[in-house]
Amino acid sequence: MHIGLIGGIGPAATVVYYERLVAAFRARGRVLELTIAQADVQVLARNAEADDRAAQAAVYARHLAQLKGAGADFGSITSIGGHFCYAETEAISPCRWSAPLRRSMPDWRRAACAASACWGRGR
Repeated sequence: MHIGLIGGIGPAATVVYYERLVAAFRARGRVLELTIAQADVQVLARNAEADDRAAQAAVYARHLAQLKGAGADFGSITSIGGHFCYAETEAISPCRWSAPLRRSMPDWRRAACAASACWGRGR
C-alpha cells in the first residue's frame, strides 16, 4: 500500500504520522511506500481566515493529484487546521483520501495495513 500525505502545514503532525506509519509497517514486516506533498501553511492560513473553503479544497485537490500521480493508493491531510474544508475537498478529490481526525482511528496499525477503504472517501 502506497500512502500519500499532504504535509508541511503542520510539520510536527507530518512527522508524527510518518513515525507511526513506519512503526506500524515495521511491526508487520511490511515495507512502507510513502510520498509527502508539501503544502504551504501561509496559503492555508489565508484561506481559513477568509473561510474560503473552495480555494483550499482546490489546493488539496492539486496535492492529492500529485500524490495519485506518484502512485499513492490514497492520501491524507495531516493538519488539524486543514480540516475546515473537508466536504469541499471530498467533492473534487481526484483520488481516495481522508482527514483521519474526522474518523475514529484508535489503532494506527489498522490504518496502516487495512484496505484503503478504512481511510476514507473519495474516488
